Parts: sequence; C-alpha cells; structure tokens
Amino acid sequence: MKSFSSILEEDTTYVSLVNPALASSVKYSFKRSAGYGYFDSIKKFDSSAILGINQDSLPNFVKVRFGEGFFLIHTAPLCFSNYFMLYANNKDYVAKALSYISKDVETVYWDEYYKSGREGSDTPLRFFLSNTFLSWALWLTVAILLTYVFFEMKRRQRIIPVIEPLRNTTLDFVETVSSVYYSQHDNNIIAQKKSQFWFDHVRQYYYISKQNTDDAFVQQLQRKSGVPAPLIKTILLNIRRAEAQPKVTDSLLMELTSSIDEFYTISKT
Repeated sequence: MKSFSSILEEDTTYVSLVNPALASSVKYSFKRSAGYGYFDSIKKFDSSAILGINQDSLPNFVKVRFGEGFFLIHTAPLCFSNYFMLYANNKDYVAKALSYISKDVETVYWDEYYKSGREGSDTPLRFFLSNTFLSWALWLTVAILLTYVFFEMKRRQRIIPVIEPLRNTTLDFVETVSSVYYSQHDNNIIAQKKSQFWFDHVRQYYYISKQNTDDAFVQQLQRKSGVPAPLIKTILLNIRRAEAQPKVTDSLLMELTSSIDEFYTISKT
C-alpha cells in the first residue's frame, strides 16, 4: 500500500531552468495536473532556444525569435499565478523566468489565451452578437417586448373616475316649485315664493339682510352685484305691489318674474 508521501510525490511535478546561472538547489514544484505540459518537438532550432524543462527533462519553456523581437512560450502558465508564487520559494522561479526579458525591451505583449479562449467571450449571446443580422433581430425583439410591457401596464391601469363639479340647483328648485303652483294658478303663492327665494339669494351671495329695503339696501346690492339700481328698485316695487294686493294678477306676476330673472342674468349668480 502506498504511503501518503508517495502519493503526494506522484501528484507533484517540478520545473527548472536550464541556464546554469539561474539553477537552484531547491526544486520548484506544484501539482502535476496543473503544469505537466511540454513541447514534443521543436522545428526551428536556429531561431529557438530551450529555457526551461520539467522533471522528465522535457522542454516546457522556450524562446522563439520573431523579427526584431521574440516570443517566450511556457506550457505551464500557472507558474506565473499567485497560487504558484506563494508556494515555497516558487517566486524565485518566476523572477528568473521573467529575467529573460531585457530591460531594453520597450513593448511587452502578454497573451491572455487561457482567460477568455481563442475567439473571445463564450457567453450564450456571443453567437447572436457576432452576426450583424442576428444582432439586429435580437435588439429588435428586446425593443418589441419592452414596448409590449409598457403598453400592457398602461392599459391595465385603473381608470380614474371623472367627478363632475356640483351645480347650483337653486334656480331649478325654484322653477320646479313655481311650476307646481302655476299648475294650481295660485299667483299669490308663486309671487311670495319668488320674492322669498330672491331675498334668500341676496342674503346668501351678497350677505345683505332684507330687514331694511331702503336706498341703502339698493346701493349696497348694486355695488356688490353690479346690477343697475333701477332694476333693483323695480324688483322691490313689484314685491311690495304683490304683497299689498289680495290677488296677484297675471301681468304683475309676469313683471315680477321678468325683473328677477333679469337680475339673475346680469349678476351671473
């Protein structure tokens, strides 16, 4: 039965640099599954150089010249991760590997291949967004859905009831009552009710009492209502005539009604 140390030893791989000046007596190790890659062949030896090997002496770190620059290619990119550098003395390996980049180098390109993949992001929408027509179809569908939701919310909003303002039913009441008395042809009662409602109207809207219907009453009512004084005097005269006669004639009732209606029209109340 294998011991835990032997199992751990089998699951561990080591990397090292071939340059004697960068060699170390301490092994740089990490899990085999994370970094046991290597180059099985190198085609252009004249423009390539092996910089590092794994525990089986297979090349895993090479330098390939290209134009006026060069590529540094490593089969175990996890060697440059925090996980690797924070273990034991592995930070020395990273420092020595990066020392191949001369201080005279002005531009360094770092390849992010293993971060996002060969062709960029692998999101579910990548296929749609990579095609112009599918992209337009996608955004058009989103716009239609948003428009539908907006109008659906607006359509289902509770209807606000229209509240009509209260109307003045005083004149309607007077006309109704008058028609009742008119059907009975009782001119005295009709004249009395018209006079009573007119005085109530003056008291309610102009705050003038009917106790003294003298010239002061006329002038005060003229100033507040805008109705000419002769018309107010005519109304008062017709009221006194109706009260004095035992039987109000049709002509007197017509004069009283006409003068009061004219007052309402001019005062607009």
